[in-house]
Amino acid sequence: MTLAVLLYTVFTAFQFMAHTSIKEMEGKIIGTQKPSGFSAEPSTFSEHARSNFTEQQFPVTIKQEFSGCLLVKDDNAFLPEWIAYHSIALPLTSLIVAVDPDSLSSPRAILERFNGTLNWTLWHDEDYIKPPMPKKSCDIANPQRTRECHCTRQHRFMSSCLREVKRAGGRWTALVDSDEYVVINDDNVETKDLQVSDGSHRYSTALDHLHLIEEAKGKAHQPCLVLPRLFFSAMETPGATNATRGVPKETMQAVSTLRFRAHAKKGCFKHNGYPKTLVDVSRIRSFPNMVRNPHRPLPECLIGTFQPGSAAQWVAQFRVHHLVVHHYLGSWERYSGRNDSRRSREAFDAKALVNKGNDDSITSWFDELIDRIGPKRALDLLEVPGCTRDGLCS
Repeated sequence: MTLAVLLYTVFTAFQFMAHTSIKEMEGKIIGTQKPSGFSAEPSTFSEHARSNFTEQQFPVTIKQEFSGCLLVKDDNAFLPEWIAYHSIALPLTSLIVAVDPDSLSSPRAILERFNGTLNWTLWHDEDYIKPPMPKKSCDIANPQRTRECHCTRQHRFMSSCLREVKRAGGRWTALVDSDEYVVINDDNVETKDLQVSDGSHRYSTALDHLHLIEEAKGKAHQPCLVLPRLFFSAMETPGATNATRGVPKETMQAVSTLRFRAHAKKGCFKHNGYPKTLVDVSRIRSFPNMVRNPHRPLPECLIGTFQPGSAAQWVAQFRVHHLVVHHYLGSWERYSGRNDSRRSREAFDAKALVNKGNDDSITSWFDELIDRIGPKRALDLLEVPGCTRDGLCS
């Protein structure tokens, strides 16, 4: 047995055991068996990963647009910017939003702002968890139980959402949270050399780059792209949110991608954590009842990404990826605005002043939004009613 195979075996077995307790609890709450697509045997897991997607011949001729799967809990302060940004940057054209039953607010009014430009669907537990989880099993007063219920809900939702996007004829689907943004990686050498194929200087989207990379390499991407994350702290960039182009300062200060530009060290696991993914659902033949976890939801997400080894290797090769995910801590008011026992002041302060450099690569989306729809329409989309300048909503 080679060293690489041995490391892979140990790594996969460890990941399986780390999720066993949650999986056992999931079976008890939902009354279902564990997904058959995931095996504890490394060889079976690997074989499944290679047999569960269809090879796609280059060139790709179908029109590719993006979908999103988003599980929210009192995220109304985040959603206007998140949807507006991804509508420009991916571009996002369809979105399924599931609302945690403990959420004190509904995202419906925010979603309705984007009618006509975004196909959206609002889900509740009964739409994708059958039978539903008993309320008594998800006692919010018990942090451990609440976390287990959240994991169950999240894993179920991702699987059901990916399946629904595939049924509807979608392709690329973003699996990120409402404080995370898919961004073209300017640190990648190939990214800097790529030009939009029509020769124009128009805004380059993630979809443009996926096309260009496929053209350059002469083959389609893997069906799951692993995207390293880059953490942004609560350190504000002076002058970044002054009133501009007809948008008042109060609205600009609610835009995290402009307000916060100080980030953790690129390529380090600390603060950045595990990656997120884009899934090409058109090339996945079937989906399990529950995904494995939000960072590696499907076996296909292990193909052609990193060599097995320590957790740090999931983000160590930051510069080889064409797309990454920016993850924003935001202000204390926003951070603590969610009904989540894990979000303590101590946890916030431990990350609030992280600063290993500034990154402005994401900011051009805002000018693109103004150019396309004008300042009045942009203000209507980005405003969060009932929120202070720090995004604390009443």
